[in-house]
This record gives sequence, C-alpha cells and structure tokens, in this order.
Amino acid sequence: MTNLHCGFLVFDGFSNMVLASAIEPLRAARDYAGEGRFSWRLLSPHDSDVTSSSGLSLRCVGGLAEARGLDMLFVVAGYGARDHARAATIRGLQMAERRVSVMGALDSGAWLLAAAGLLDGHRATIHWQDSAEFAERYLDIEVTNDRYIIDRNRITAGGATTVMDLMLRLIGEAGGGALAFDVSNMFVYDSRRR
Repeated sequence: MTNLHCGFLVFDGFSNMVLASAIEPLRAARDYAGEGRFSWRLLSPHDSDVTSSSGLSLRCVGGLAEARGLDMLFVVAGYGARDHARAATIRGLQMAERRVSVMGALDSGAWLLAAAGLLDGHRATIHWQDSAEFAERYLDIEVTNDRYIIDRNRITAGGATTVMDLMLRLIGEAGGGALAFDVSNMFVYDSRRR
C-alpha cells in the first residue's frame, strides 16, 4: 500500500460533477484506509475562489505556485478551458511539472496541459465535445476517445463517469483492489453498466 496525495487546479467553468467524481472517491478511500493515506488539495490559478459552470463558488486553499508535496496534479477545466491558456498559466504549469512527477487533466483540462506542451508525445483524451478540434490543433498528441488514458507520467480523463473510473483505478493501485471495491460500493458504482 502506498499513499496518494492529489492536487486539483480548478478553473472557472469547471463541472461540479467532474470534480466530485475525483474528490469523493479519495474521501471514501481516506475514510476506509485512515487519515494520511489519501488526501487532496484544491488550488486555483490565481489563489482565489473559482465558480463552476452551474454558478457554485468553490474555495481553494492556494494557487498554482503551492503545488508541492503532491503525487499528482490534475487540471480541472470545463467551459471556456481554451480561454484560460494565458501566458502566466502556461508558465505556472511548466513550473509545476518540475515539482510534481505526474500531471493530469480532467474534462477539458487537457487544453491547458497541451498549450503548455506537457502532452506532446503522449496519448491523451479529452471531453468528447472537444475531441475533434483538440486533435486538429495538437498534432504532437495522440488523441483517443478512450474513457481515460494513463501514459507514463500523464493522465487524462474526459468526463464525470470516466473520472470516477480513473480514480477507482488509482485508488486500487495505491490501496489495493479490495479498497477500490469498497469505494465503488460506497457510491453504488458499477463500471460494467456504463
């Protein structure tokens, strides 16, 4: 068994369902496995609150510069993801990649990792509504329609249920199959019925 400490860099326009599909399995795994084994931190690009696509505000504990001491950092973006690919964000992601060994993107967050050059030479997926345009724009990325992709030190998932699939896999790798099974039962989640 290993520990799993994740950071989520959340951008305005994110999907509540996507973020919950990432965090709630970690919370359940922590509850089953004990404090300290599974943890998460919510970060924002500018160390401020962010607003979801449905208008809910989310309090974050820090900015991108505080992405330290994490096993994985996931970029969480939905509507307007491309608009967030500003120079400061791209530089911040490139700097974070030096401190965090595994970088990931959920929903449309892959636009931001790609803009920073962090998906070049990797397989990746993105929300199905963005897939064709994403593949046309980033020729150095092998874009697939898989539910999620783990390619070396890059992870991408395209939507809420795919994020749940991904998190159950990561929890299973860190804490064992029985723990992942217990977490999936907590949410009455059956991946066979997708």
